Amino acid sequence: MSENWYKKSYRRCLVDMHIEDWNAGFLQRLEPETYVRNLKTAHVKTAMVYANSHVGYCYWPTRSGAVHKGTNGCDILGGILSRCKKENMDTVVYYSLIYNNWAYEQHPDWRILNIDGQASRDAGAKHFFMKGRYGLCCPNNEKYRAFIKTQIEELCRNYEFDGLFFDMTFWPAICFCPACRARYQMEVGGEIPEVIDWSDGVWSAFQKKREAWISEFAATTAAMARQAKPGVTVEHTCATIHFPYLLGTAAGNPAASDYAGGDFYGGFMQQSFICKLYSSMTRNQPFEYMTSRCDPSLKDHTTMKSGDVLALHGFLALAHNGAFLAIDAIDPDGSQNEEVYRVIGEAFSAMEPFEQEAGGRLCADVAIYLSLSSKYYMQDNGKHIRDSKEISDTSTDLDYLDAPVSAARTLKEAHIPFAVIARSNINELEPFQVLIVPGAREVDSTEVEAFRTFVRNGGSLYLSGMVSPKLLEGVFGVRVIGETIEKLTYISPCGEGAKIFSRVRPNYPLTMFSSQILAEGCAEDEVIARIVLPLTDPAEPGRFVSIHSNPPQKDSGFPAIIKKKYGKGTVVWSAAALETAVQAPHREAFVRLIQTLCLSPLVFETNAHPSIELTLFDQPEKSRYLLNLVNLQELLPAIPIWGIDVSLRLDGWDPVRIVRISDGAVLSHHMEAGRVCFRTDLTGLFEMIAIEREKTVTTERII
Repeated sequence: MSENWYKKSYRRCLVDMHIEDWNAGFLQRLEPETYVRNLKTAHVKTAMVYANSHVGYCYWPTRSGAVHKGTNGCDILGGILSRCKKENMDTVVYYSLIYNNWAYEQHPDWRILNIDGQASRDAGAKHFFMKGRYGLCCPNNEKYRAFIKTQIEELCRNYEFDGLFFDMTFWPAICFCPACRARYQMEVGGEIPEVIDWSDGVWSAFQKKREAWISEFAATTAAMARQAKPGVTVEHTCATIHFPYLLGTAAGNPAASDYAGGDFYGGFMQQSFICKLYSSMTRNQPFEYMTSRCDPSLKDHTTMKSGDVLALHGFLALAHNGAFLAIDAIDPDGSQNEEVYRVIGEAFSAMEPFEQEAGGRLCADVAIYLSLSSKYYMQDNGKHIRDSKEISDTSTDLDYLDAPVSAARTLKEAHIPFAVIARSNINELEPFQVLIVPGAREVDSTEVEAFRTFVRNGGSLYLSGMVSPKLLEGVFGVRVIGETIEKLTYISPCGEGAKIFSRVRPNYPLTMFSSQILAEGCAEDEVIARIVLPLTDPAEPGRFVSIHSNPPQKDSGFPAIIKKKYGKGTVVWSAAALETAVQAPHREAFVRLIQTLCLSPLVFETNAHPSIELTLFDQPEKSRYLLNLVNLQELLPAIPIWGIDVSLRLDGWDPVRIVRISDGAVLSHHMEAGRVCFRTDLTGLFEMIAIEREKTVTTERII
């Protein structure tokens, strides 16, 4: 077992094997030798290998479960692991938790049950994140936990591997099984609440309890593995950390893991956002970003992503100091498409020369705060669980992510250096100039105090939309009294806002295709924009002014944006989530607003095209900064970008040499206003530039 293997592993691969065994031909062509040869073709550094799957059958000769019939008595897991070791590949064993059809069928008393007593494979079952094909076992069931412990001990005792990956560590439903009811009764008292009410302390406390239960389950299974095999690394999937409250995942999974990781299928903007979040939450670097070689996800078994797309996934992960894990899916007969591994190999080969250069601390002036307690839909508030849209597996509208991800997109394209953080980083706000907190409906006293301290000490805080009264009243001193009935509203700058939004004319304000929050209690000179409304409610089809549109015509009398001093810092609140607007004037206004809140020069500035993402890392052990450039053009192959100017704030350092990693070229540079300036090109998908440095030497004149 290789200690700290993950620190040197950036190219990883997993072959999904969620295959049933009712057909005698299933997995008959699976050969460990061919499997590993394909991984070698793909230039894989770390192989993640299935011990079981969601189907529940095992790929090793287990004594505690059922072996997949397609193995024909062979130890598939052992055969793959041993051959990987011969090829000097690190190995991680995949194990599916909670999702286990075999255990579900063999032990009905282990099942997760919804409020109506239905299990996930029952006909007509409702209120499950995934159902039908998936048998779900409850993590609160002690007999199921004992089964997991036995299986983990079997694996750890009988095989050599470097890490364990636990998949599906989340709640697929609000569980009302006897084990959950009994645990709630013992720890809280009474019956599990059935009405969703986020203003009710009982419901909110129940949700915190669900999060605590899944966190404890993650910690317990990690402890089982570490006790059975000291030194093994453990990773629980963090892929659902941004999913709705139903899944009950917050900070517990990354806390129980040696590094954060998970699989995503939402494209490059989602990846950029998640990579920054994982970078801030992981206990150790690099974190792990996973996605499929299929386009767009594993639901498509045959459509292959191009080599450029796979390379971009890898480069974007590497640009955030993350490892990239490519996911293939085995054919039902156990064969694999060799072309897949050739294409993955091309992508991994392109990454390989840059790996040893990666690392360091992400440098950013702005942080976007993802409130993991605010992942719910207000339209479900007050409803019985049975009537909730959100706790249905058909719900995919993650509206609470619109604002943070939209803010990230705008900052990325404007090249404002930013990070994404969460509750686990609440005491690490000092490096940032601006903290963006969109839609924080639920915050606790620790978060409020951290935000207050940040602003009191000179930071700038931007809030938007419906914000917890603890935060809005505690920092602004203003009170929410309602919301506009109009779902089409306007933001009209005034006072200081007229200068910030200089390109927005008063009679042509910014259109928001949303309602706005109504608040009172602020001073007149703190209002920098007002809510302007159409003359009639756009929802009334029979009474209108203009048949196609709803022009702005009346001042509501309420503030749209408030800006005020707090201690040494500044606080801004927008009654609508300005950052969600896709129109160019709105995004420009948001950028200008954030720029006015940055009182010091940005850590880097550039004229690069908006399609290029830049990230900067401080590497003190190498006495340098490392700048990453990723060419994220929508259409591939990417067009080369020439003449990219970059200026970098050195914070007490002098530049010694600037080196382009791809070809070793030394770039000319000059100093301007205390910043080092240089020019480079991006002719491919990715580039790294090292800015070597030394401490500024001050020479005093001796008289």
